[in-house]
Amino acid sequence: MPGNKLAKVGILLLAILLLGGLDQWLKYSLSWLEQRSLNWGVVDLIWYKNPGIAFSINLSLPVAVTLIIVLLGVLIRLFWLSRGKSWAYDLGLILAVSGGISNLWDKLVFGFVRDFVAIGPLPIFNLADVLIFAGVLLIIRGAIYGERYQKI
Repeated sequence: MPGNKLAKVGILLLAILLLGGLDQWLKYSLSWLEQRSLNWGVVDLIWYKNPGIAFSINLSLPVAVTLIIVLLGVLIRLFWLSRGKSWAYDLGLILAVSGGISNLWDKLVFGFVRDFVAIGPLPIFNLADVLIFAGVLLIIRGAIYGERYQKI
């Protein structure tokens, strides 16, 4: 991301507040699903307390929190060191960090992650998981193709 480091930090913090905040708001707003579920064809809105990490891999809380913090630290460091290699790379880091921090918040506050979307055989997920997944895809795309920012 071109520009100075302070602007980069501001953009990352704003994204965390907006995207992570939206995820937290959805989780709060849909907490009534704990008592019931909604079905929209192949999509179910249900309430699931995920005690593990991605794909419901079961890890103890201290191990899961430590792993998440280390991964977030790596992603934040990569973002800090990024020198405008690719818009996709930088956007991917922003999305992955935003989703990761929102799910980390759930782990620290509740001891589990609040998931609420089920689609067929996929693991139950939330908006933060979508942000992380999309972020990883963009990081890979940016690392492979590396289109630099263009000045307008």
